[in-house]
Amino acid sequence: AVVDREETTISDESINGAAQIIDLAVGRDRFSYNRLLPPDLAAALELINQEDPADALTATLIFLVGCAGLLKLGNRVKCSARYSVPMNLFIASVGPTGLSKTGHTTKLIDAPSAHIRLDAKQHHEKEVAKWEQDCKAIKKKVDRPHRPLPLFPHVKQYTPEALDVWLPHHETKGLGALIKREEFSALLRAMDADTKRGRGTAEGQFLELFDGGGNTSYGVVAGARHYDASMVSVFGNIQPDALAELINGKDATGKFARLLCVMVPLVGLNLRDEAETPE
Repeated sequence: AVVDREETTISDESINGAAQIIDLAVGRDRFSYNRLLPPDLAAALELINQEDPADALTATLIFLVGCAGLLKLGNRVKCSARYSVPMNLFIASVGPTGLSKTGHTTKLIDAPSAHIRLDAKQHHEKEVAKWEQDCKAIKKKVDRPHRPLPLFPHVKQYTPEALDVWLPHHETKGLGALIKREEFSALLRAMDADTKRGRGTAEGQFLELFDGGGNTSYGVVAGARHYDASMVSVFGNIQPDALAELINGKDATGKFARLLCVMVPLVGLNLRDEAETPE
């Protein structure tokens, strides 16, 4: 391409880069609620997102990662006769501060699952109360049964050691789960800290969860732990600068390659003043 009188030549690399940006913008517009979801679900999702800056692609992926965390263990996507993958998602919602990323999480992940999470909490409380009552009749601590483990569908904070206890319990019940952080950078930095100053197990565990695999471990205190399969989805919000700093130009382990990074559209809230309709 030739511009101005000095006939300055723009490199092919620059032209290709600009073309890719244009293609990406046009390509994103092709995603609609109706193309991504069944008609009734598409209409519902579009209706509750009228005020938010999330477009169809952003809203649908955030909604689907919340659903993936509620699925039963064993659900898989069969891509061919001999190949299938677990139906989990690792999603990072990327955007600067002030784009209502937390609002998207509340509407699309927390609200639809509220009754399920409440049921899990109440069920665990009842089991613990019964366990405490049963233990009163058993004088020796060594004879008492183990404290009941919860089956929380959404988890915010965890340690690698706790996850090795939690996942076998989920496997026995055939349930998946969602690790959800409003500040995703905190989770990723914790993995880096574990690699540098901890046991170095957090990142490897994160990488293996993506494939839905199991694990066998031995500990001096904890003893043996084993599970054959897992189904864990991951979701978090993160700022572009924080993500770029964490990646730092390289991804030797493939940690960031596992993340489907979704850019939140840079548009303002479409606040509406009319009363809510029955719909």
